[in-house]
Amino acid sequence: MELEEKNGEIIWVKKDGSPAKRKVSDRRRIDFCGFPTPFGPGGGACKSLTIIKGDPVKDDAVLVEAGGYSWHGKYLLSRTDDDCVRIRDEERELAERLVEESKESIREELERVRKEKRDAVDIEALAKERGLKVWEANQFDGYWCKEHDEFNDIPDGWDFLPSGDGALTRKVRRGPHCILMKKKHGHSKPVGTIAPSDNIEQAREELGGEEGAKRREKSKKRGQKKREKRITKNLKKKIRQQFPSIPKKKLEEVTSKARRKGSVGSADWVYFSSEEEEEESLRQTARLAVKAHIRHKHTDYDQILLQGVPKGRARFIVSGQIEEVLEKWKKTQ
Repeated sequence: MELEEKNGEIIWVKKDGSPAKRKVSDRRRIDFCGFPTPFGPGGGACKSLTIIKGDPVKDDAVLVEAGGYSWHGKYLLSRTDDDCVRIRDEERELAERLVEESKESIREELERVRKEKRDAVDIEALAKERGLKVWEANQFDGYWCKEHDEFNDIPDGWDFLPSGDGALTRKVRRGPHCILMKKKHGHSKPVGTIAPSDNIEQAREELGGEEGAKRREKSKKRGQKKREKRITKNLKKKIRQQFPSIPKKKLEEVTSKARRKGSVGSADWVYFSSEEEEEESLRQTARLAVKAHIRHKHTDYDQILLQGVPKGRARFIVSGQIEEVLEKWKKTQ
């Protein structure tokens, strides 16, 4: 069965074209209508999703509540500027109003309101009233670990094991260790493990020393190449399914661009999706990749940004042009 939109409703349709009785979940509805979702590493597992406010067919923004591993809580999703923002419980009324008003950039509007609330609070007075101390918090670009916070020196007798060899890392982490993180632009990612030098050497020898490392690296590369080919092939298939009238040259261009490092087609939630989640992840990736291509190649988006127009506003300006091309490419030849 396939999903189709008929008379403002999204329904399941059988192979013979007749409507099925199966109910369409809210998760399927937002995916079908092209709303972004806050996928995270591990495939963006979402066990349940409920639309609280908005109609995904008619509205450019919807408020949803999700329950899952990678994303949980209330989110405001915007189709216009391809953005999704986590909503605090006390912001629900504001989020519902933003859905009704169809703001150009939900993130900019939320940040504006949040800043107004922060600026209205006298932090020093509040801290004094509650008997608290106030520290100034600064983001920094550097290394840190949970045990020692900002990290500068490796303890005597310990050594650094960089990420990359999963078998060796797992074995070393059975003993005493610290996970070294790299913090940049407010985000953190693990870059390696700090552990006693003797433990690292013992684990390396138990796994076959240098020869064992070479075998694991060779096997890893073979597996990566197979996975890369499979993802690229399936992504191209998904693009063609959703946009049957996309020119062949454009199909190759979109697929190639999406699979480059740092692009949506190489994101963790695509690359490490389980078999059950890969199809849905690639469906979402296909739409995002095609929209990004149209935005940069078929509109004045880049020129508008060069004029100093905020990103959210620029995306809103060209959203109509993007939808026109999307509808054209969706048509069956």
